[in-house]
Amino acid sequence: MDSSNIKLRPEVRDELQTCSVEGCNELPTDFLNQMQVPKLIWCKPHADMLATMISKQYYKAFIDVLRQHKITKVPILTVWKVKPEDRRCCVPGCEGSFIASWNFEPYKQPGFAIVCDRHQFAIDCLQGRLYGPRLINELARKRSSRKGTDPVAEKRKKVILELCARHHGDRNYIMAVCEGLQKGRIKMPQHWVTKWNEKYSWGLQGWDWFVAYQKPEAKHRIENYISRLSSLKLRSNTR
Repeated sequence: MDSSNIKLRPEVRDELQTCSVEGCNELPTDFLNQMQVPKLIWCKPHADMLATMISKQYYKAFIDVLRQHKITKVPILTVWKVKPEDRRCCVPGCEGSFIASWNFEPYKQPGFAIVCDRHQFAIDCLQGRLYGPRLINELARKRSSRKGTDPVAEKRKKVILELCARHHGDRNYIMAVCEGLQKGRIKMPQHWVTKWNEKYSWGLQGWDWFVAYQKPEAKHRIENYISRLSSLKLRSNTR
């Protein structure tokens, strides 16, 4: 049997799970329950990206609270596998015993902050901040309502979004994205190519992202473009 001749019924297609990020067709596998975002499902690259963004906000808030109490040294984070009797407060110089903890993974590895009763205030201040739901609401507000968009531009956005998720955390993720775009022969905006070839005689092909990125005259424009397009948006049918 040739699978190319098989089509699913519309009602079946409507029930298929998709990553909650607009334009992403990766297989969805992950929830963000620990981030207080239980309803939506994500592909692993976008789940990891969102989890990192959320845990980063919690860690920043944790550091800010400590600094407000004149604690400026970086807390000593650990792994949860440490035996209970060996768990000590993460505040440098404090040997207090475990009373509470918070997990800042995946932003921090290791990411467990253990506090004693003296420093429990730093964990208590994180309760109720709801950074996960707030980020999801922010992404939902970014959802585009434009109609009749250019299919070439839509394909370019989709591939950029997927590549950004794949290379999230890389030292120079934009360079990696440019390499992927050129390898996939995804076209740049045509007016870029025309302008650069006329002005600098570079002889660019329409998909020469990586070649153009090496040029100082083009690098900044490409960086801004990819950074702007890579901003996550939720699918319009997300509930």
